[in-house]
Parts: sequence; C-alpha cells; structure tokens
Amino acid sequence: FIDAKNLVHNQLRKSVQQQLISDAPLGAFLSGGIDSSLIVSLMKEFDQKTKTFTIGFENKNYDESLYSKNIANYLDTDHKNYIFSNNEIINFIKNIPKAYSEPFADSSQLPTLLVSKIARENVKVVLTGDGGDELFGGYNRYIYASKFWKYLKLLNPNLRNKLIHILLNYSPNLFIIILNKLFNFKINKNSLYKIKNKLKNIDSEFSYYESLTKEWSENDNIINHSINENVNSEISNIFNNSNISFEEKMMVADFNTYLTDDILCKVDRATMHYSLESRAPFLNKNLINLAFNLPSNFKIKNGNSKIILKSILNDYMPKHLIDRPKMGFGIPIGDLLKKELKFWTTDILSNKNCNDHGLFNYDVISKTLNNHFSGQENNQFKIWSLVQFNLW
Repeated sequence: FIDAKNLVHNQLRKSVQQQLISDAPLGAFLSGGIDSSLIVSLMKEFDQKTKTFTIGFENKNYDESLYSKNIANYLDTDHKNYIFSNNEIINFIKNIPKAYSEPFADSSQLPTLLVSKIARENVKVVLTGDGGDELFGGYNRYIYASKFWKYLKLLNPNLRNKLIHILLNYSPNLFIIILNKLFNFKINKNSLYKIKNKLKNIDSEFSYYESLTKEWSENDNIINHSINENVNSEISNIFNNSNISFEEKMMVADFNTYLTDDILCKVDRATMHYSLESRAPFLNKNLINLAFNLPSNFKIKNGNSKIILKSILNDYMPKHLIDRPKMGFGIPIGDLLKKELKFWTTDILSNKNCNDHGLFNYDVISKTLNNHFSGQENNQFKIWSLVQFNLW
C-alpha cells in the first residue's frame, strides 16, 4: 500500500505542477471534499499565493462553505466565499438554458455556474478535483454495491418483490426497521416506495447499477414514444467482465459515461459561460492508468471510500478537517420546487407545454408533481429533468 500511495502521490503532484503553467491568473474550486482539498494542498507546494473559491447557501443542509473555509484557513489560501440567497438562486435557475444550450439536468449545474461566476471575477483559470471519485472509488453507490448486492442476489427477484410488497403494504415500519438494522441505512417513509420501485427492476449487477444511476425507469412510462438506448449494450458489456469486482465495474462504467457526459460537460459549460478555463489534474493519462491498475481494496474497504487519497491527504492536514460523510455539490432544489418555484414549475410543465412536443405522458407528470408537492414522495430530480427539458 505504501508503494502504491507514493506512486499516486508523485504522479498527482506532477500533474498539478503541469496544470499550474499559465500566463493568466489561476486558482482552484475548493468544496471542502477530499479531491479538491488534495488538489489545493498540492498547489500550495508550488504556489504559496493559491486562490480558492467556494459558494454556500442559506439552507445549511446544502452548505459546505464552512468546511472549505476551515481547510482554506489551514492551508492559508487566498479564499473567496459567497453565500447565495434563495432569491439569487431562483433568478439564476431561469438562465440555465443559456449556459447549457441543450437539455442538461444535473442540478449541481447551478452551484457550478455560481462558483464559476465568483471565480471569474478573480482569475481566468481554475483547477478542479473532477475525476477523483470515478478513479478512486468516491461515490456512495460503490459502497452500496458491496453492501447490498450480496443480499439482493440471494433471493429470486419474484420472491424478493413479493416479500417487499407484503412488508410495504402491511407493515412499512417493520420494513424500515429491517433496512436500518441490517444495513445501517437511514430512511423514512417517503423513501420507501422509491426503494420498492428500484428493487423491483433489479435482477443483475447491471440492473442494480442502473437503479442507482437512473431516476426514471421504463416502468414509469414517462416517455410516449419508445427510445432505442444503444448505450445500454455498451455499458452492460462492462458488467459481463468476470475479472474485476462489482465496484470496479461501476467505476469503469462511470468513467466512460457519467464522468464524460455529466461531470465534465457540466463543468465545461459552466466555466466557459463565464470565459473561465477549468483543468482537471486527476485526468492525467498516467494517473488514470495507475488508478485502474490499483487493487480495489486500496480504494474501497469496510464501508470506507477513497482510502489511498485520504491517506495522502492526511499527510497534509489533520483528519478532523476532512473526516465526514460525502456531500454532493447540490442545492435545496426539492424545497424550492415545493415552495418558491412551485407555480413556475407547474407552468413550465403545464399540459399545454407538454402537449406542444408530445414526448411526455402528462398523467405521469401530474402524478409526479402532486406526490412531490404533498410530501408523499421526493421527486426533485425527476421533476428537475422534466423542467430542464421543457425550458430548453
């Protein structure tokens, strides 16, 4: 492990040093997570005047700015932090199509736009931590894979679904207790039916991966016309590889799809909207090859993720600054859709607007909205994808 750690550390240091070559003012996005904190720590080795940028929100459940501020103080960076109000967020949301110019529905696009705006007021180039999750096992779904799949595959899918149906209809509280006790998985009643619908479609590693990465399933019948998803066969082939673990298959699938089509697209559109250049040191070719040849237990082990990166980062700062659950770079979109943006949302997703293109099943949209507004389900990401499509 020590040899592997030193190889990763040295290769990442070289990559950061190369990415710091610039004729224009340069800084970094600092979220307070493992990846960006490590990139900034390495930047400080070569540039003592490192500039870092973070945004925060009034809703403290989504505000990482305190964590990043503590790390910036420890590393002694020139740190800029801006707290956005709900009103500022709402005004920004309506301009998203101008930046993305195509349907794009990762709600973290909004904070990425916001932090790009703040950074561009000070620098012209930023380094990011993109790629660290896919290469070194950072997403929670990789931990869920090893934790739950070994139980799911034991039961015949039909029998499993019957048991879940009985528990949900006759004793939902018992179902919650079982999930919490067996898997240490904290859920509430609003999540139960979402979990049921996802479990219903799982019969292989690939379908399990899909359940963790897709909001809409074919059973939802949201699309009026059948769509041929050729990409599915390409991804499913990854899961036919018996030489690597389930977690590694997910990382390869994410690297080839989620990283390129979501993460990098999101950051590229957001930064270029403000004429800001972004660079990702983790995506150095030598580092990528090294990461894919590491044993999986150097990345994920005993419910812990990014083991090798955390070990490197611990050489730069104390554990208490970074030892916390992973937070997504998100906004309180669910609450906004229910409250301040409710009428705006229902207007964009009106029967008339949906009938104009005729792609969506409006009965499904109506039910999805009503269940979200009533608090029966949390459909924030489903609704966000529909809103972004109709806005476009």
